Amino acid sequence: MQINIDQTSKLAMLKIDKSKYEQLQNKLTSILKSVDEMPRMTEDLKVLDADNPMELREDIPIDDKDRLSRDELLSNAPQVQAGCLVVPKIVE
Repeated sequence: MQINIDQTSKLAMLKIDKSKYEQLQNKLTSILKSVDEMPRMTEDLKVLDADNPMELREDIPIDDKDRLSRDELLSNAPQVQAGCLVVPKIVE
């Protein structure tokens, strides 16, 4: 697979020194090969897990006494308004 570093850097809005292109291309190719192999690796794991399936804990609902209030949940938020998180506007 050939990766076009010029196009990739423009799409990612990155300024990449041309002397690093070959090194970056090798690293990205290696990453893509690993990602391409993942489905086969997970199939191998499924075969191993068939003999010893993972046991999950029982799903138990939280009691009302264990629930956090809205104020407790938002206490560490950087900015809150009308009981909601305030986030930077990213779309005009």
